[in-house]
Amino acid sequence: MNDILKKRTTSLVLAIVLQLVSSASTYSQIHPFNQWYPLPGDSLRGMFGGHVRAVAIDPANPQNLYVGTKSGGVSRSVNAGLYWHEKNTGLGNKDILSLVIHPKKSHIVYVGTENGIFKSDNGGESWRSVGLPRCQVNAIAIDPENTSIVYAATGKLHGTDDSERAIWRSTNDGDTWKPTVLIHTNSPVDVFAVAIYYNESNKDKGKNDEMFF
Repeated sequence: MNDILKKRTTSLVLAIVLQLVSSASTYSQIHPFNQWYPLPGDSLRGMFGGHVRAVAIDPANPQNLYVGTKSGGVSRSVNAGLYWHEKNTGLGNKDILSLVIHPKKSHIVYVGTENGIFKSDNGGESWRSVGLPRCQVNAIAIDPENTSIVYAATGKLHGTDDSERAIWRSTNDGDTWKPTVLIHTNSPVDVFAVAIYYNESNKDKGKNDEMFF
């Protein structure tokens, strides 16, 4: 049974690719990739909102899942997607673009919205704004070695200037942010993904982690 649950939750990462161009259903697979089935996503099971835009799996407990949707905010499942519970208390914007679980403290969750970043310190039971209200936050990454360092990849909102397009960095768990990479070109672009590569050998060589966007 545990193997089936692990396969089901792992497949949700692949399901998000389908979700971006399909309807509001979420799909999973527990067999080889030739067979998929829809996870329950109706109001009776607790899934609300439009297209699924972000999925996060608790690294310490793969039955604990978070899903971020367009207009519906955040939903959480504690049983590998069987039932979902809406988790939007204090969430000022329900258009979710990105979602990440703290790699060492899974009760801490960040979500990126069309109006900034929100953080939960209690597994999604409540949220508070932690900055970048003029940015659409397309991606969030937490440094796996120093988890106080958080990166956010952003695009600009309508009516704002191009200075909002950047890779932002926080060194205090998201309390304050500074731009580290400003995307200023003749044809400015929005940043939609950011990832941190931690190489254990870099620590001995005095090198920093690598960041990709």
